[in-house]
Amino acid sequence: MARQPLTLGVAGASGRMGLAVGAQAEARDDFVVTARFGRDEQAGQSDNGAILVTAAEAVETCRVIIDFSTAEASATLAEAAAAQGGVAW
Repeated sequence: MARQPLTLGVAGASGRMGLAVGAQAEARDDFVVTARFGRDEQAGQSDNGAILVTAAEAVETCRVIIDFSTAEASATLAEAAAAQGGVAW
C-alpha cells in the first residue's frame, strides 16, 4: 500500500532557505507543501505563486513544519503544535 505524502509547512517561506526547502520538498513525491508562511500580517499575499497563510493555519494543516525564521517564532510554533497534540521538536 502506498503511503500518503507527509504534509509540510515552511515558516520563513519567503527567505532564501525557505524558498530552497519549499522547492526541494515539491520535487519529491513523499512531501506535499500545504502551507507557506512568514509573519501573520503577510497572510493572503502571493509569494512565488503560493498564497501565504498564518502560522495558526499552518499548524492546523501540516504534519511537519520546517522553520527558517527566528528563535522566538520557533518557540511559538512548538507551543502551538504541542497544544494541537502534535510533535514539537
